[in-house]
Amino acid sequence: MRAPRRLALILIAGALAAGGSAVGDARAEMPVPTALAPIFATLSRTATREQYEQILGAVNASPMLTKDLELLVARKLLTAIEVPPGRNTASVYNAWANRSVIVLYADFLKALREAAPGDGLQPNNTAFCLAHLAHHLLADPAAPDGNSPTDIRRRLDREAVAFIRGWNAVVDAAMQANGGTSLDPSQVKRLRATVRYRHALATVELLPSGAIETNPLTIGAIAAVLRDLPQSDLY
Repeated sequence: MRAPRRLALILIAGALAAGGSAVGDARAEMPVPTALAPIFATLSRTATREQYEQILGAVNASPMLTKDLELLVARKLLTAIEVPPGRNTASVYNAWANRSVIVLYADFLKALREAAPGDGLQPNNTAFCLAHLAHHLLADPAAPDGNSPTDIRRRLDREAVAFIRGWNAVVDAAMQANGGTSLDPSQVKRLRATVRYRHALATVELLPSGAIETNPLTIGAIAAVLRDLPQSDLY
């Protein structure tokens, strides 16, 4: 027997009040930086609620990342964030930035949500990825595609700086989660040991704050490690 229309509307309203999945229900509760509102308005229609909240949560977690994305929008270098379903079957890359769009495959996003074992501050791997990709849109030209020693070095240096930006966003987010106070050495050590891209950061020197200064020594240290690692899943 069909429920009367009035009862059906009451049931739907009750489901939404209990946390239903209608577009814009709980998503409206998360603050969106004004400059990024058009991007997240579109994302709210094209991504799942969990994906939307993961990406926006990472942006809100790191003021440094927020500032980078706002600058990209102001310069018309970022117009969209897209989440294709599944994984990229045509390449090892499951996240990249190209032509003003950041692309994050759904399976890749899910993997970024995996928590590190144990208690304590968790590295925000989504913030790492977004900051890494934002750097590519913001600061550097397209990677040289040649195989000369100079081209290879330039590609590695390009990636090294993006890894630095990613790590610094992780530290920034952790400091905000730590009440806005500096991290102690044990917290920095845990972040470094559990962040998804820790292998690239194994030999680089950290500042007392836990961040990495961008200079020829740190770029060289990360580039040297990247040279011997398998290809990363973000580009």
